[in-house]
Amino acid sequence: MLQLESTTRFLWAFLLAALVTFVIFMGQGISYLFLAGEIYDQEVLSVHIPPGASAHTISLILAEEGIISNASLFRFYASYKGLDQKLQAGDFKLYRNMSLADVLTKLMGGQIQREQVRIMIPEGLTAIQTAACLAEAGLGEEEQFLALMSSRDAFDTFSFLQEVPLERSFPLEGYIFPDTYDVHKDAGEREILNMMLQRFASFYTLSVQKRIEEMDFSLHEVVTLASIVEREAIVDEERPLIAAVFLNRLQRGWLLQSCATVQYALGEVKPVLLYKDLEIQSPYNTYLYRGLPPGPIASPGEASLQAVLNPADVEYMFFVARGDGTGRHYFAKDLAGHNKNKRKAREN
Repeated sequence: MLQLESTTRFLWAFLLAALVTFVIFMGQGISYLFLAGEIYDQEVLSVHIPPGASAHTISLILAEEGIISNASLFRFYASYKGLDQKLQAGDFKLYRNMSLADVLTKLMGGQIQREQVRIMIPEGLTAIQTAACLAEAGLGEEEQFLALMSSRDAFDTFSFLQEVPLERSFPLEGYIFPDTYDVHKDAGEREILNMMLQRFASFYTLSVQKRIEEMDFSLHEVVTLASIVEREAIVDEERPLIAAVFLNRLQRGWLLQSCATVQYALGEVKPVLLYKDLEIQSPYNTYLYRGLPPGPIASPGEASLQAVLNPADVEYMFFVARGDGTGRHYFAKDLAGHNKNKRKAREN
């Protein structure tokens, strides 16, 4: 009997303590929800929420910065509102002792200020060069970029990648669109590559698809040829001429004989190719193998893509760099004219 009374008194004491704690807790909650928003300190604080941070981690960061005074209450309220899994990473401008409702509103995206980095990806870069360029800008790890570029299925939402042969080392090569991008500094490698592929998708319109069908080409063939034009051309107005030369050669079944494809096979850019370089056994050596190589040798820009889709109406079969520092070329319809142009180029 005495043991029962003792147990009863203990339970009543526990319940009373719990009730007091609950009242205090709710009192603080009401204050945070309805009053703090009117009286919080007007000092603006910059708070960084790292990517992948849980609601628990976020509550501790906010408490440490003085934005909230009760981390547990923040987590309870965020969970009660069903927002604990929707809080975003980024850099936020917040105030001390804000109401929980105001804090959650800002963390939900209304006032996010993520630091951005502007980066220019030039035309004509290989996958390896692009990965290095992004990494040097502090936007991720080069190895991770290359790992993602080697997996076509990692970006299976882009249907145009399904044409890319799986045996390519970097299936994304050629489709990572060169452009100037404003990238969130905390963006991951996948997010960045997804942005660049999305930029290619915006180029690949219905009118472009129709034009490719008219040419009786595949998108992969167009991108491959455009990448060769990109690496061969320097002056924009010559791109349609160079594209026409390669298309004329393909139509006649000639070797493309592009030095740019040999350099890709060699894995380096040489100012002058040697005759032994032209003998390298590689499907990318268009001095030995007819037709297009297995895939793009770089990422072509829109000007080179449009040049392939809309080549100049000429009968040229050859071109050679003038060698006068202008980046321009001499064009010829036959071998005799080409040999004459080569002599002119040597004289420059």
